[in-house]
Amino acid sequence: MLVDKHGYSRNGVGKVVVTLAVKAYYELCATASAPYSNTEAIPGGNALVLANEVDFIRGARRNRHRLQGNFHIQIWKTSFQNYLNFRQLLFIYSVEPLIEFIKILVPASLVLYAAYLLVRSFVQRDLELKKLEVRSRSIETILPNRLQAYERMTLFLERISPQNLLIRLNTTTAPSREFHQLLLQEIRNEYNHNVSQQVYMSERVWELIKSAKEDLIVVINEAASSMTEESTSTDLARRIFELMLKKEADTIGHAISELKKEIQQTF
Repeated sequence: MLVDKHGYSRNGVGKVVVTLAVKAYYELCATASAPYSNTEAIPGGNALVLANEVDFIRGARRNRHRLQGNFHIQIWKTSFQNYLNFRQLLFIYSVEPLIEFIKILVPASLVLYAAYLLVRSFVQRDLELKKLEVRSRSIETILPNRLQAYERMTLFLERISPQNLLIRLNTTTAPSREFHQLLLQEIRNEYNHNVSQQVYMSERVWELIKSAKEDLIVVINEAASSMTEESTSTDLARRIFELMLKKEADTIGHAISELKKEIQQTF
């Protein structure tokens, strides 16, 4: 049942309006017909009064429907306004906790980020100190071995250079074939004895050392191929010197020079 703002039901309002209207009409009719005390003296008086009553009742009903329509519009407006007020209150009560949460979250996030930066700086500093400590210890341990490796490879290149190798091994007059095999064996023994030193030097310098050794072996083999059955070690040594002088580049000397440069950069 619909109820208006005065507490009356919708149907009750219509009935009250019609009753009040009829009552007012009768009072008006009584006032207007006061000079005529006898209605029967007026021809058709009762019929006229009845017709007027019917018209008035119909008009009252139309007014009642109009009032009911206005009442529905008023109820709709009131309901819509209450709905808007409810949505506004719901928005306020739902946003206020979020705003309070943001007020707490933002400062806490800033504090945590600052703490993270502080802790990270301390951790990075500790890591750098550990790295320096490990590096210093490794240098103390590896540095003597590395320096020894450079010394040994420099000595290796000096020992296999033709001016040193041929003079050191050509002590007696021997066939060129035997001297050829002796030279190759000496170079391989020297290389195999120092091959482990490559772990202490750069890849570029080690490749230069290997290239110098292989180039010398190629020259010795080329000189030995030109010897006869009667050739001696002196002939082979002379031929090796001739071939080395014809070469434009001294691979052994270049390798020693690059090895010295690396020693200067390291120490």
